[in-house]
Amino acid sequence: MGMQGVLIFLSALNISTGGFFWWYLPTFTSRFYESITDLETDRQVIIERVPELRISWGHMALKEEDLLRQMPMVFGFVAKASEQEQAFYHRYFGMLGMMAKNDIFFQFEHNLVVGFMECFEMALVTYKDWDGNPETYEASVNAVFARFTDSEEFMGMLKEVANAAAQVKAQTFTRPITLEDVARAKIIFDIYIRLKAAAYVQEQIASGALKAEPAVPADGAPAAE
Repeated sequence: MGMQGVLIFLSALNISTGGFFWWYLPTFTSRFYESITDLETDRQVIIERVPELRISWGHMALKEEDLLRQMPMVFGFVAKASEQEQAFYHRYFGMLGMMAKNDIFFQFEHNLVVGFMECFEMALVTYKDWDGNPETYEASVNAVFARFTDSEEFMGMLKEVANAAAQVKAQTFTRPITLEDVARAKIIFDIYIRLKAAAYVQEQIASGALKAEPAVPADGAPAAE
């Protein structure tokens, strides 16, 4: 039970902040060696992968308002997940673990982009915001993120990442899939769950099942890096 609580807490921490939290982070993100020495000159030789396999979360740093307001809201929402809902949360947790293991020896960018977007699509269907029909996908997503429709940056990011995931699955991608794509795919899922958690809290307050607290934070779309 303790371990289960930790898994829920970690998932909620990732979702509520939009950042990345795990027990450890990849170490070999640019080098495949500890050191290389030129024996003739006795000098160190540096060979590195550019760019480094590391995401700069920047503005996603842990903030006090996330801990005090969004984190409890998301934790409570994830903790009450039904068996059907747990399926995509478990998948999401698996993607977090894969992010922690992504390094120069074995890269998972393709798997991660597809995985996070499939988590998002599973959640859309489970929460009945999409009927699963590809023909209704765009309209359903636009309805879900109606509050963001004025943000061309966010909606453009969502469409670009969805297209990237589709191209990976069809093996038709025309550009490299990067960790930036992975971060964006994760953020899309995070924002959606935060919206659902906020709506659930408002419903509970309206029904009298939950005491009203100071305004539930309005969610905003993080800028795409």
